[in-house]
Amino acid sequence: MTSTEVAPHGSSGVPPYGARSDVGRVRDVNEDRFVVHPPLFLVADGMGGQNAGDVAAGMTADMLEAAVVDGTIATPADLRSAIERANRAVHDRAATDDDLAGMGTTCTAMLIVGSRIHLAHAGDSRAYLLRDGGLRQLTVDHTLVQRLVDEGRASAEDVARHPQRNVILRAVGAAADLEVEELDVDIRPGDRVLLCSDGLTGAVPTDEIAATLRDVADPAAAAARLVDLANAAGGADNVTAIVVDPERVTGTSPGAVPRRREPWRRRFVGAALAILAAVVLALAAARQVTAPAVPVTPPPTTTPGPASPSVAPSIPASPSPAVPSQSVASRSVLASDVSGGPASGRSASPSA
Repeated sequence: MTSTEVAPHGSSGVPPYGARSDVGRVRDVNEDRFVVHPPLFLVADGMGGQNAGDVAAGMTADMLEAAVVDGTIATPADLRSAIERANRAVHDRAATDDDLAGMGTTCTAMLIVGSRIHLAHAGDSRAYLLRDGGLRQLTVDHTLVQRLVDEGRASAEDVARHPQRNVILRAVGAAADLEVEELDVDIRPGDRVLLCSDGLTGAVPTDEIAATLRDVADPAAAAARLVDLANAAGGADNVTAIVVDPERVTGTSPGAVPRRREPWRRRFVGAALAILAAVVLALAAARQVTAPAVPVTPPPTTTPGPASPSVAPSIPASPSPAVPSQSVASRSVLASDVSGGPASGRSASPSA
């Protein structure tokens, strides 16, 4: 399958979100993954040779989707913890499989919490906000070129053609620990959010992205239109776009407590212990009998003879020796090497 499209079914009127992902016109494998499971939306763009990026992005998307289905992502802290768990899983998998060594993935996730959106981000996938007709980038690229721009050593115009534009400084799985960038934004009427991989932003100018988000009312149609624009521009990379109208999506409660499902092993052991305790109590009750009284024979009485008079010598008491008393001791985090193979053309820089 080279293209995947998602839109809610059975809703009246225009749906509040939609997504589309496509392999593009050059690559053989789509290493982009996405999650559309309200209140969670996520884009992951894998990197690493021999399709390892596909594995990294798939692991990350699957773990976070499973967590939101389980009900264990209800707060921003839950989302951050889930991404950190995915980071450890991807990193450990790469460390034990030579074919996957150096793999990693970007991750740009949005959780709708009450009247706010919470973003958790690592890499160079992006989140945009369309508000009052203007488009604003919410996330910051964790790339070497963006760092050079921040330090004044490169201009924003240099980003698209810089020879090191594909060097990623922060990615899921690239290092044992990951610093997740987070951001909260209040939702206003008419807001629209775009989550996308760099296959879109590297091919389509920002003004065309903004015009599409403004002009196409249906989020699913807008996402499809953006992917078509990227492919029309050459389709040099995998491309994914998720368009969400957050005002119309039911989010989690700001004070929500995640539902923690007890592992089946713990439930099984608990039930087994309860049954064992009941059996022990029943056996004890069955064996509880009254023991017969044992007669006690008094010892024979003897008449003592006259005692010989004697005087016990007086023995002076020796003084007890003194016992001595005893005292009582009372991006940014730099990622490890992620070699960009022919499938991705991107890499994460080595740790400093």
